Amino acid sequence: MLNPMNTESRAHYQGGYYILRSLYSFVPDTAVNYELIKQLKIGLEERLVGMYLNGADNFIVFTSKALYWVRKDRESVCFYSEVKELKLPAQEQVDDEREIEIALKDGDFLFLPVINDTEGLLDIYLVANFLQAAVSGHENLQELGDLIAKLKSEVERYKIQPLAWKQPMPVEYIQTIILYLEDCLSACLQEAASGSSAAYDVQRLLQPQTWRLMAEVILAPKSFGHGIQPPEPLV
Repeated sequence: MLNPMNTESRAHYQGGYYILRSLYSFVPDTAVNYELIKQLKIGLEERLVGMYLNGADNFIVFTSKALYWVRKDRESVCFYSEVKELKLPAQEQVDDEREIEIALKDGDFLFLPVINDTEGLLDIYLVANFLQAAVSGHENLQELGDLIAKLKSEVERYKIQPLAWKQPMPVEYIQTIILYLEDCLSACLQEAASGSSAAYDVQRLLQPQTWRLMAEVILAPKSFGHGIQPPEPLV
């Protein structure tokens, strides 16, 4: 059984529900007909955001990890973590095409139709905004996980080869940072943050650039020449 989002989960999930809820063709998780989507192989750990109806036999199901595009007897699954880039049609073509071009990291493409409008405004723009937020959120968490792994690796390397650093590494301080970042990552993955107390808000805090810059700052004292030993003193 899919896990519908409660109020706190919606607030935490990068505003996704709030981006889409104003669209006439969007059905929130609480109103989705589960009989309609029961054939989809949605993971137990995924939370349902809702679905967008292009038509009776053409709709898109959004979860916390992926989109599922269903048309007649065909289904396409696209995990946000697999997306390299999103592209909208040119301004002069968007009225006719109404497809979001999704470039995948494996070199493939998915052209996702979003054909309806809400009070004369094309839905494709808000759906694209939601997808960009979802993709960015996964990039943010990946960058955070990479930073944690890098800091752990550097601590272990320093214990073996301290002369690879220009200045002594503040090991205890960095280990404290690692514990904090692991707690931050765990809170994000478990959707523990909520509403106004969202200390780990993915969109506002965990930008990929933030974690890359933090890695550079923390590891700044490290020598560029790994493994270079000082010359032996003259006897």
